Amino acid sequence: MPEFIAYYTTAASVAVTLEADTADEAQEKADEFNDFPGLCAQCSGWGQRLGVELSDVWEQDGEVALR
Repeated sequence: MPEFIAYYTTAASVAVTLEADTADEAQEKADEFNDFPGLCAQCSGWGQRLGVELSDVWEQDGEVALR
């Protein structure tokens, strides 16, 4: 019997904590950040029945908050 793959999509998010004098400066510094997390082969389920893949495109949602 043939096998099929069904694809599903969800969202992932990351919070970056940084120091800045203003919210605008925080947004600028956050845009310079480029060390986003990924998944190792084992955590992604690579080669298993179920696998997870993360995009390498991360976009700031335009909001910053005081910690």
